[in-house]
Amino acid sequence: KLNANAGGNMKTRTSSGLNSAASALVNENVFTLNNAASGKLSSNESYSSYQKNSLYASGDLSYRKYLVLSVTGRNDWSSALPSSNRSYFFGSTGLTAIISDMVKLPDYVSLFKVRTSFAQTGIDAAPYQTKEYFSVTPGGGISKSQSKPAVDLKPELTSSGELGVDLAFLNNRISTDVTLYKTNSKNQLVNVATPPASGYSSKFINAGDVQNKGIEITLNFVPVKTNDFSWSFYVNYARNWNQVISISPNSPEFVLGSDGFQNYTKIVEGKPFGEMYSRGFVRNAAGKVI
Repeated sequence: KLNANAGGNMKTRTSSGLNSAASALVNENVFTLNNAASGKLSSNESYSSYQKNSLYASGDLSYRKYLVLSVTGRNDWSSALPSSNRSYFFGSTGLTAIISDMVKLPDYVSLFKVRTSFAQTGIDAAPYQTKEYFSVTPGGGISKSQSKPAVDLKPELTSSGELGVDLAFLNNRISTDVTLYKTNSKNQLVNVATPPASGYSSKFINAGDVQNKGIEITLNFVPVKTNDFSWSFYVNYARNWNQVISISPNSPEFVLGSDGFQNYTKIVEGKPFGEMYSRGFVRNAAGKVI
């Protein structure tokens, strides 16, 4: 049996805003803009426009209800990315086999199912990250963006693989699900701090490859079950390992942010994503803080 569908989507998001504020009033507790003291009224105007077009399709092919193959595919075109990287494709495949329906198993086995899948997802950036923009400040001044343009910005692509087994025994009185997974997020969009001498406070980068892998186990047990009463309990276990596989060829680490004093949040190759680092305190020979 084959089921399939296809479609498209056009998403447009436009926003505009006008904010006015008075830092001092002529008459106390009269909260109107007309009551602003001379030279104490400021306004800020904003505008943003973003568009993303998509085409997608999916299909399921099943054989006797115990073997199912699922396939999806999608292509997005985002105005938030430079023209060279504006189009990006991602999809998924999955296969499920109910072994207990395919072959004869002992009577105490209620279910034996194996499942595996591979999927990709794509994420674009917020708009206006690829070019330098200027704004008019109160009083008629001109200021440039504090974030350095990312002229070669790419979409973030996350690839994930999963393998799982579902087992049930004694008319589903005991059941367990075991899942192994691994995900890799490439070209991850990260806003990192830059030295003040660069003229910018931050910049967007595509941060290499960040990996997550782990295991999830669920156990369900029904010790009591009658026509009028059922008692069951669940036990689950999950463990995830996170690691920054790579960042960029010339930069093995980046500072994500700091408190301006001694604590830093960084991404470092070979370490978990977003660890916090500190300079610590200077101590004397006795180990006391100086």
